[in-house]
Amino acid sequence: MGVQEFVILAGLPGSGKSTLSRQLKTERGFFVVSPDGLRLALNAGVYPRGDANGDYVALESVVWKLAETALKDLLAAGHNVALDATNLTASRRAYWRSVAAGVARQTGREIAVTVHWCSGSWDSAERWTRERGHTPEEYAEIRRKLEAAVEPPTADEGAFEWHGPNPRS
Repeated sequence: MGVQEFVILAGLPGSGKSTLSRQLKTERGFFVVSPDGLRLALNAGVYPRGDANGDYVALESVVWKLAETALKDLLAAGHNVALDATNLTASRRAYWRSVAAGVARQTGREIAVTVHWCSGSWDSAERWTRERGHTPEEYAEIRRKLEAAVEPPTADEGAFEWHGPNPRS
């Protein structure tokens, strides 16, 4: 077997990450780990929203545990995998790189990790959140949090590719 691939998709909501993950699946046979898909599966097909009683926080904990387990198991089995999530911060992407490195050590296989940053607009992020039932007030809060978190990848993170306009040019 050659070098395995692990693609970390990153970018704002609605920026094209899921479209790219579907291309990786159909054109190159990747498995796709999608926290959004897990959220829907665990919430009767309804996209969950933040709530006052803590159900959303409990669901998020389960979603990320399942995503990590699926990622580890698929990589350990020798599959190429794409992680379809926002992954907006360098620390979040570094975490997923460390997960892949742990699997590589465990299996003795080489796993090439690449970040694919999907540049999207705030308009597309707003459309995405509204399509999932968020109010304008909820979107304003989501945007505030996202704006504080966005860290596009840099060369010191390793291999990455841009999809869409490069915000640094």
